[in-house]
Amino acid sequence: MEGAPQALWLGVPLTVSDRTIGVIVIQDYENVKAFGEVEVQVLTFVATQIAQVIERRINAEEIQRYTQELKNLNSAKINSFL
Repeated sequence: MEGAPQALWLGVPLTVSDRTIGVIVIQDYENVKAFGEVEVQVLTFVATQIAQVIERRINAEEIQRYTQELKNLNSAKINSFL
């Protein structure tokens, strides 16, 4: 184990398309009552926003890849007629 032991930690999953891809964790090293329901809600909201950005990025990369594949196929098709 590395670092000082924490008094309390709070973690929520990063979920993309019903799949957990990571986690966001915050810690407090002194106050065992540092996190309550409000903090859970805020961290959950933040995790949801981050996961949505990651999902959009993944989708954009897939679109770029499919676009390139289609360009390559169209080029090959045109070249085969020439």
